[in-house]
Amino acid sequence: MSREVRIYKTFATGLLVVSSIFITATVCLGVYLFYHLHEIRLLRAQLLNTSQVQNELLKNSTTNLVIYPHRIGSIAYVLNPFLKEGTLWAPEGSAYPINSLGLRGESIEPKGSGVQRIVLLGDSWFFGWFLAEEEKTGSVLRQRLDEKLGIHPYEVITAAVPGWNTECEAAFLENHLTRIDPDIIIWEMMANDVLDANGAAPPGVMAGFFSPQSPNLAPVNSLGKLNQIPMPFILSRMRRNLHFIETFLKKYPIPTIIMAIDIDPALMAFLNQDSDFPCPILYLPDKYKLDEKRGWIGPGDFHPTPWLNQIMALGIMQELSSRNWIPPIAWVPSETDVIQEFTKYREEQSTEAAVARYLAHYADWTPSEFTRDTISGDIAYGLVNRDKMCERGILYLHVPPNRHHIVLQFAMEESLLEYPRRISVTVRDLQGRETTAEHRIENSQNRLAIPVPLPRHEYLIHELEWAFDFRECHGPTLCYSAVLLKVSSE
Repeated sequence: MSREVRIYKTFATGLLVVSSIFITATVCLGVYLFYHLHEIRLLRAQLLNTSQVQNELLKNSTTNLVIYPHRIGSIAYVLNPFLKEGTLWAPEGSAYPINSLGLRGESIEPKGSGVQRIVLLGDSWFFGWFLAEEEKTGSVLRQRLDEKLGIHPYEVITAAVPGWNTECEAAFLENHLTRIDPDIIIWEMMANDVLDANGAAPPGVMAGFFSPQSPNLAPVNSLGKLNQIPMPFILSRMRRNLHFIETFLKKYPIPTIIMAIDIDPALMAFLNQDSDFPCPILYLPDKYKLDEKRGWIGPGDFHPTPWLNQIMALGIMQELSSRNWIPPIAWVPSETDVIQEFTKYREEQSTEAAVARYLAHYADWTPSEFTRDTISGDIAYGLVNRDKMCERGILYLHVPPNRHHIVLQFAMEESLLEYPRRISVTVRDLQGRETTAEHRIENSQNRLAIPVPLPRHEYLIHELEWAFDFRECHGPTLCYSAVLLKVSSE
């Protein structure tokens, strides 16, 4: 056999082997596809459905849908850095820039040589709620520094997102510290910082029950006037917020001033009777913050106007100057009047007499009885749709001296009694003394009488905290355990 024939024969044999392998693989693939045709069709439908949902979500996505979840759960959310600009909480027809950190404002660049950076840390007040860029607190503070100091080394940036609480702010600053690089911090505090932060939900909105700070529980995100009631639950949350600040400043001793917007100095004095604050506190006087006509951005909208931001800028600059963190400032008489009001308010509202007046005010304000028809969101949290009790909650009651029990009445659906259900109820007085009652729920109508702590404290407000061991969901947005009927004392 010639050499050429052997080559052709070898080539033909190899081609036959490759063809056999290819045919075998094709047959196997065909068999696989035949037996898995249903699964393939189902998977294809799922992919098409997912794609359709994504397209529908994104189709109407605008610069008004800017809420974006943060990788660090305690920060909760920021603004969407991929949008570059946003219109949520902006004046009509205008937009603000969003930087790569998810904050309102231009990109935060490394500091230049000799620059001293003042950082305004907070929520919607420092954010510039429905204000133009040049009208927000940080911009006004920078303008006033320019006017009063001329050429100076101070740079002002803002790290604030509406809805943040102290935990969000502390976590954000610590996790972006080298990028933000503050030399001075003006740390805003609000009464509603005792609330849990909301979470982010597609396609870019806030959702209370998605709170990463309160997973799988009813988040404390609505307290009304309870934000400042001088009782253990609220006081513990305020102490926790101050602890966040203190912990941060122990690790990073950066000069800091707390700017207390609507927190009464008397409450802070009562809260901190046996300890010192982690840093100085500047209180916004009632004379200015309660001036709804000039100071509020709109009727019933408690956010600052440019006029009120001017007032706050003066107070901040004076506080910084008094501590030699910026040079002395020459004030004109009208500015001196404002500064004196800040000083007067802090001194007069922090006395023992002011604390006594504060406690008496809330004792008079708190009702001694309420029903499902008269209950207000100002005296309870953990209620949805007015009278539906979440798995946990807090309410407050004025208990006259001759009464020794708080009576809680609630109803449950009969179908829920098929399984064992329990409720735990704790009653506390001003000093934190408490009594607890555990109750197995066996009837649709329930009446619990919980004794108040003895001996009775002279302060007549009591705090009632409930905790069910179950909840029933009536759809994805409504979950509760029972219906509140009445709260009274006997």
